[in-house]
Amino acid sequence: FLKWTSEIDTNEWPPQDAKLRRAARTAVALGVSPGATLFKDKGCFGCHRLYETGGTLGPDLTHVGGRLDRNTIEKIMENPTTVNPKATMPPPALTHDERDQLADFLTGLK
Repeated sequence: FLKWTSEIDTNEWPPQDAKLRRAARTAVALGVSPGATLFKDKGCFGCHRLYETGGTLGPDLTHVGGRLDRNTIEKIMENPTTVNPKATMPPPALTHDERDQLADFLTGLK
């Protein structure tokens, strides 16, 4: 059903959702979670590593779901200094839904 609905041509209507629909269509076609797509699209790989891919400025997040619970991951995404006062990561610009999707993805990395 999700694959079928992602392939419906709406002639880019409504216009503000075009980027989101393209990302969702790509995620469904590749079998990638929306959180994984956001991790890439939001530039998280610039500082964080997953399975030997990405930057080294931030911590490696390959098995973060085994180290931190979902609540802690969400707090870090809201404001990293609330969990670690020495954190250098700026609070990422995320909507509530994006934070939920990223938390789901990161929590599953065990």
